[in-house]
Amino acid sequence: MWRRAISLRAHGAAPGSVSRSALVIAPHPDDETFGCGATIAARCAAGAEVTVVIAADGRHAQSLSRRISPDDLAAIRRDEAVNACARLGLPEDHLLQFGMEDTMVEFSYDSLVDRLRSLIRSEDPDDIFTTCDRDWHIDHRAVSRAVRTAAAAEGRDEIFEFPIWWWIDGPRYPRPGRSRVARLAHLVGAPFESVVSMQPVAFDAKPHLGSKRSAIAEYASQVTNMTGEDDWYVMDQHLLELFLGDREINFRVDRLEGLRLDSIAPTGG
Repeated sequence: MWRRAISLRAHGAAPGSVSRSALVIAPHPDDETFGCGATIAARCAAGAEVTVVIAADGRHAQSLSRRISPDDLAAIRRDEAVNACARLGLPEDHLLQFGMEDTMVEFSYDSLVDRLRSLIRSEDPDDIFTTCDRDWHIDHRAVSRAVRTAAAAEGRDEIFEFPIWWWIDGPRYPRPGRSRVARLAHLVGAPFESVVSMQPVAFDAKPHLGSKRSAIAEYASQVTNMTGEDDWYVMDQHLLELFLGDREINFRVDRLEGLRLDSIAPTGG
């Protein structure tokens, strides 16, 4: 119900938006495709300049595997990202993979901010997309905050954030360290708060859903059981369909003006 309410509130993308250049900054390989694959495909098809950045290498996504090492998985996911973005029409030289260690992005936070500032300055994109700061994953939150800080420092007054884990688990995802009363209040109030306080923007994904599905399929390490191990985590079809609707949802963040470089810090988990 809360997903539907947010979708109903979402405004359409501005006319001509597919011709606008874009910088997409994702925490891990596959986040760019799940979050705004159709947006990337549409802009590439329209001839717009699109650059995709993937911060971390995703090496710990299958930490229980006894058959594929973290180093091997990082290499697999790096190649998957190249192939997936090619399915979206992105030239390989427009894909930048920083190779930061999965789950450790916050420990290179200042370096990430510096790299993103330099990239925003050199690319000067019309629009900036990144992951939603309400995602619970530590890397997603660190990347969101780094993008906000870098964008503000470069004089940008607006970015767009796409939800991944928040879209899956929702605003009711339990927060650690809270009392029972606080958890109950969060359970009841968070869905309502998210609907009324966020600024959703919808992009018509229908013309590019085929490309997005093909790109998602390239991430075999995430959507199939590559090794046959019982504890290999697979993103099942129900979960995938959350990102294959007729519209892609982003949240406009437009309170960046005056943001100090030290005002958004990594959360520590």
